[in-house]
Amino acid sequence: MIKGLCKNGDVDVACQVFDEMPKQGCRPNVRTFSALVHRLCENNHVEETFSLLAKMESEGVEPDTILMNILISGLRKNSRVHVMQG
Repeated sequence: MIKGLCKNGDVDVACQVFDEMPKQGCRPNVRTFSALVHRLCENNHVEETFSLLAKMESEGVEPDTILMNILISGLRKNSRVHVMQG
């Protein structure tokens, strides 16, 4: 559902659904985080992306290669590669 909302550009609604997941007893997985990271980077919301990554870490969800590639690509697109180097 979140991936579909993100593909349609409804990132605000996707974030609302994401925030409701724990209240409904659902735990987001790496695919959920990847969809949101991708759309946030596409929309130049890099700081929100880092907040989401911190949440991912605090929930014990391990990033995979796909998520890392999305992140690197998004940072490069937003001229923020130095963040990954530092």
